[in-house]
Amino acid sequence: MIVSILRSIGAIVAELAVAVAIFMAVEVLGMIFHPFPPEVDPNDLEVCKTHVANCPQWLLALAVVLWPGMPYFGSWVATRIGSRRHAIHGIVVGVLLFSGLILNISLLPYPIWFEVASLILFPVATFFAVKSARGQPSSQTEKDTMENPSSEFEKADSSWARQSSGRSNPTRY
Repeated sequence: MIVSILRSIGAIVAELAVAVAIFMAVEVLGMIFHPFPPEVDPNDLEVCKTHVANCPQWLLALAVVLWPGMPYFGSWVATRIGSRRHAIHGIVVGVLLFSGLILNISLLPYPIWFEVASLILFPVATFFAVKSARGQPSSQTEKDTMENPSSEFEKADSSWARQSSGRSNPTRY
């Protein structure tokens, strides 16, 4: 049980590393093609609003195409690494990243087409990532567990019942 919990936490932490790497790559592209003027503070919200308002449309279009890579690859990694490839790992990641997207959109003056496209693509990317990450299990044991997650607990329960009752064929209560 503890291993499963730790694996789930590790899956979400690994996803965050993937999402940060993709985010930084997109931001670096933005800084190359639309840098802040040298005399301004990029940590000032008003400066950021002005900077985004003046961003070239083609660069925003590129961001709309690349940003969904964060929930896609992040959710894929979290689902794949998470215990039993359970969809909740990828969904949690998708919700966290979608929340960050909503915060970003609410703070900065993006064009409406950018906001709508991003709000549609993030959940879609999360859905397809989780679906593809669950895929085919790599071993028969993992396949059995994915098809019937309670089977491992039933096996443990019947083993315990046999030991405690002294019978080889325990009855179910």
